[in-house]
Amino acid sequence: LIPIAVTAAYYFAVASDQYLAEFRFALNTVDPPRFDPLSLLAGNAANSPAALESQILVQYMTSRAVVDEIDGSLDLRRLFSPPQADWWARLPRPASIEELVHYWKGQVDPSYDAANGTVTVRVRGFAPEDALRLSQAVVAACEKLVNDLSLRARRDTLRHAEAELAQSEN
Repeated sequence: LIPIAVTAAYYFAVASDQYLAEFRFALNTVDPPRFDPLSLLAGNAANSPAALESQILVQYMTSRAVVDEIDGSLDLRRLFSPPQADWWARLPRPASIEELVHYWKGQVDPSYDAANGTVTVRVRGFAPEDALRLSQAVVAACEKLVNDLSLRARRDTLRHAEAELAQSEN
């Protein structure tokens, strides 16, 4: 009874409200799926480039790289440690980058659903505006990463095609 009473007292009297912003997206590509013999044996029909990029994005959203990217435009330490938030839920100040990344992983929850190819991301904040701004910043950082990956792939394909053309001309 005592643990239940303590938990109830915390949630009803002390705990700060947290707001959740959720967004979903799916990546599409014009490239054909890649057939891998090992994935066929494992029961996966194919690994499409869009599925691989989606998995890269899920990993990116919980990495230090995205924290560094977003912290430049939003002050994450200030955003995650407002004075009205309870001491247990907020980011302690001063926080090192490692503590910020660890806290970030608890506030941003990305997941990839291989069945329908969608990425679902849940972002928490202590104010509705903060959760929305964080989710918009995550979307912008992910868009930038996907565009960079696509540009690199196009450049590699073009470079390979030019090398084949030069070899054919010789």
